[in-house]
Amino acid sequence: MDYIKIRFVDNQEGAEHNLFRTVEEMLNHAQPRFAFSKQRWRPHVDIYETSEEIVVIAEIAGIQSEGIDLEISPRSLKISGKRSLMFTKRSLMFTEQSLMLINRETPPEKDSGCYCLAEIPSGHFDRTVALPAPIDASTTQTVYKDGLLKISLKKRSPAADSKITVTVQGERP
Repeated sequence: MDYIKIRFVDNQEGAEHNLFRTVEEMLNHAQPRFAFSKQRWRPHVDIYETSEEIVVIAEIAGIQSEGIDLEISPRSLKISGKRSLMFTKRSLMFTEQSLMLINRETPPEKDSGCYCLAEIPSGHFDRTVALPAPIDASTTQTVYKDGLLKISLKKRSPAADSKITVTVQGERP
C-alpha cells in the first residue's frame, strides 16, 4: 500500500534553523561537495497558482512514496524524506535474477564496482516553500508519478478568514 505522510501544523517552527541552512547551501555553491556528504539536499520545486488552488510540483525521483513526509500549514509547505544510493556494495539497483535475464550471463561481483561520478544527491532532503495565498489544508490531494510529486492545495475562501472587531470604550479628551 502506497501512502504519503501528511502532518498539518499551524506555524512553521525552526524558521531560524531553516534560514541558516539556506545560507549555508548558498555558500556551498562556490565550493560544491561530493553528493555522499551528510548535508541535506533540496529538491527542485514549481509552484503554479489558479484562482481556486495552488499546485506544488517537486522533483524527487527514486524515492518510495512511504519515504515522503509533508507538513502543511496555512501559508507554507514542507516536503522531506530520504533517497538511498542507487548502488551500494551490499545491494545493487537490479536484482541478480534480473541481471541474469538481461545479460544472459552470471551477475557481476557485488563488491567489484565503485562510483566514478556521483551527481544525483542522496540522503535526507527537505524543502520548505511559502505559499502565495492561505490554503485549506484539509482538502490536500497528492499524486506521485514518474519522479514528480504533485500537491494540490485548495485556497481558503476569504469568508473563512477570521475577522476581529475592535470596539472603543470611553472618549478620549
